[in-house]
Amino acid sequence: MPDRNLMEFAMKKYGEFIIPGTTSKKDWRGNFRWRINNETIEYIINDIHDGHVEILEITNSFYENEISKYNEKVGEWLDTRN
Repeated sequence: MPDRNLMEFAMKKYGEFIIPGTTSKKDWRGNFRWRINNETIEYIINDIHDGHVEILEITNSFYENEISKYNEKVGEWLDTRN
């Protein structure tokens, strides 16, 4: 969708973050991470083949190491693909 409703939700719930320079929210791509109590919250927006994808990931600190290891393995697997 061409909106930034997930970004607006994340900023309202977890805290505003600064988008660098004169880039608008609509054009910004990147990620921002909050640490609140025992949770890590990460907002991500990236370009994909047919547009863009927004992700809001909430992880309990207890599982952070295991998820990090899993994500590394996924990245290695993706690197082997054409």
